[in-house]
Amino acid sequence: MLRLALLSLVLSASPAAADCAFSGLTPKPMTATNKSLPLDGGIVIAAVSDQAGKIDPGDAALEHPFKFEGGRTVSLAPGLAVIRVTKPGSLVDAANKTVLAIKLTPKPLLPLPAPEVKLVEHEGRRGRRGNERVLATLENPSSGLIAVVLANAKGSPKSWGLVSGQPVRVVAFSTGDCMSLPNGTQPSKAGDTVTVRYVDGYGRLSPPSKPIKIVESTVAP
Repeated sequence: MLRLALLSLVLSASPAAADCAFSGLTPKPMTATNKSLPLDGGIVIAAVSDQAGKIDPGDAALEHPFKFEGGRTVSLAPGLAVIRVTKPGSLVDAANKTVLAIKLTPKPLLPLPAPEVKLVEHEGRRGRRGNERVLATLENPSSGLIAVVLANAKGSPKSWGLVSGQPVRVVAFSTGDCMSLPNGTQPSKAGDTVTVRYVDGYGRLSPPSKPIKIVESTVAP
């Protein structure tokens, strides 16, 4: 599915299309520079909205310009990936400029727990500046999270959202006028059964939550 497939549906229904600037996607490293990576970790790459970003075929998070000797890029969700590393080194950009200096720690970390999800809601608003979101309410969220991945009942990733700190109610899908989505993103609606997974700052993925059905939000977006 092309990045603009969903976008075109939104634009055709909204007069706001004529007075907003298109945003593309830019792959950016999201792993903190002051941390040593565990052996099962890596460098998180996210395709983030950017007016200077591109709208190209493929997954921007997988087709990033960054290089790490011996590193292997693995998809976590459409537009979200991790470069798995097994030795110290440097992440460099297309100009061969060092972006991150990576150290490894042999100390193992406890695995991430499966999320405890209290509620998943769909919000939608039509008309001028229409938008659509899916939000997950978490109980006892883990620390050190960088994103949540929303998957279908069989575990296939549909979308994701960045988080910070210890979130309670997080956006797992969002779209709106002139907004690009990563290729492969699938919208979710009320009535869908989904699961939620954590992604920490090291690119480690948690087990999935118990399946839960999305409900329509009673609060206006």
